[in-house]
Amino acid sequence: MKGILAIILFSFCGLPGAFAQNIYQSLEGHVLVSGKYEGGTILAESHRLNLFLDYTTKEFRGKLDLGTLDTGIDSLNAKLAAMKPAQVLFSGVVPDDDFISWEHLELEFNIPLSVQLLGISLKPSLDIKLNHYKDSGTYACLLSGSMSLDLSAFENRPGGFGDTVEVKFTQVLMRRDR
Repeated sequence: MKGILAIILFSFCGLPGAFAQNIYQSLEGHVLVSGKYEGGTILAESHRLNLFLDYTTKEFRGKLDLGTLDTGIDSLNAKLAAMKPAQVLFSGVVPDDDFISWEHLELEFNIPLSVQLLGISLKPSLDIKLNHYKDSGTYACLLSGSMSLDLSAFENRPGGFGDTVEVKFTQVLMRRDR
C-alpha cells in the first residue's frame, strides 16, 4: 500500500510542470480553402480546424477532417466526405525565437510544413502572422496563415479538381494563466 501511495505522490509531483507549459490550442478553428473544380473557382470552409502551438518546443501542428469542409455543393461535399484517409495532418517548427517573448510587434515568418493528405506527404511552406494579447489572466495568440498545396501528385483524387488549392485561416488560440 505504501508503495502505491508513493507512486501516486511521485506522479502528481510532475503535474505542475505539465500544466505550466505554454501551450495554445483551438479545437474549432475556421479555415477557408479555395481552388478550381470543374472549371470554376470554389470556396470550402470548416469550423473544425484543430490547431496546437507549443511555445516550449516551438512545435506547430494541426488536423482537419475533409468531411467537415462545406462547399455549398452537395455532390462535392459528398466527394470530400468519402475521401480516405479523411484527416489532413500537418506539423512544423516555428523558425523564430522572438515569438516566445510577450513584448513584440506582429511577427511574420515562414514555417516549413509536413502535410499528410490522402496518404501522400507534401512539403509546403506556411506564411504566418502572429500577435499576442493578455487580459485578466487569459492569454491569447492570434494566428493567421496561408499556404498553397500542389495537388498534381495525387493520382487518386476525384475528377474535376484543379492542380492547386489555397488554404487560409485566422484563429485565436487560448491559454489560461495557471
